[in-house]
Amino acid sequence: MESPPPPAAPPEILAPELLGALLEEIEEGFYVVDRDRRILYWNRGAERITGFLAQEVTGRLCQSDLLMHCDGEGEVLCGTDCPLAGVIEDGAPRAVTVFLRHRDGHRLPVQVRARPLRDGQGRIVGALELFEPAIAPGRGRLLGDLEAAGGLTREYAEWELSHALATRRRFGHPAAWMGIELDHAAEWERRSGPGFVEAAMLRIAETLDANLGARDLLVRWSRTGFRVLLRLDEPARLARLGRLLAVLVRVSTVSWWGESCTVTVSVAAAAAGEEDTCESLERKVCGLLEQCELEGGDCAELRLEGPRTLRILP
Repeated sequence: MESPPPPAAPPEILAPELLGALLEEIEEGFYVVDRDRRILYWNRGAERITGFLAQEVTGRLCQSDLLMHCDGEGEVLCGTDCPLAGVIEDGAPRAVTVFLRHRDGHRLPVQVRARPLRDGQGRIVGALELFEPAIAPGRGRLLGDLEAAGGLTREYAEWELSHALATRRRFGHPAAWMGIELDHAAEWERRSGPGFVEAAMLRIAETLDANLGARDLLVRWSRTGFRVLLRLDEPARLARLGRLLAVLVRVSTVSWWGESCTVTVSVAAAAAGEEDTCESLERKVCGLLEQCELEGGDCAELRLEGPRTLRILP
């Protein structure tokens, strides 16, 4: 019986330097950590998605003040709930959706897949993570000066709201109007100068835009406020989204003269009823925002069809 042929030498395409070049070209973010979760490798996809360059993060612990993954309640996962920590502990792969903090400070939803790395004896020596943005198509764009990004002016938003209300009356398609207001804007301006409010509004806009649906319309409504027109697939989404946006702004940061500041917003949403007009919906939202302000901000309130109001945060 003939002995089997010797194993073929690895093809040139599997040379380490070429594999490294391949990892640099994939669209997803990819990084490798050791058992202490010290970052050993960080590809260009990770740079593009997070804003952090490889030279800034290589050699640092991923649980240090970097991505600070959190869940939808704003709870940071870098302790025992970290997917990489779990993989290193038990070797079981993880796949979760989390919200990372971009280098600029805003929060992005990402889909994360974590896998263990083993040596020749099967021992876990580290882990790898692949991640990609979980942003709805057409979102996640930089909103520039926020005043007329892509033609999204206040007048345009009012026109879109009128159309949504007409569609609601004729076909029954649900819609809602949401107001989002920066808390304590005057106090921030006194403390940090007139430019701080605009810097904060940019960071807030990036967080909002990345976490809205593909058909939602975000517009800068005033110096310190936004409005969102929501085409609802289900009424329960209104409460979930209002809470989520307020939480994600709270765990974002605004970089100002070398200091990382955290701001909060008040969120008010009103579901459109059969008889609602643009003016009546805006009055409902303004009333709820005033109530949030009286209670100190950092809250979210929802007005359902009819008189009922629901507090959804805190």
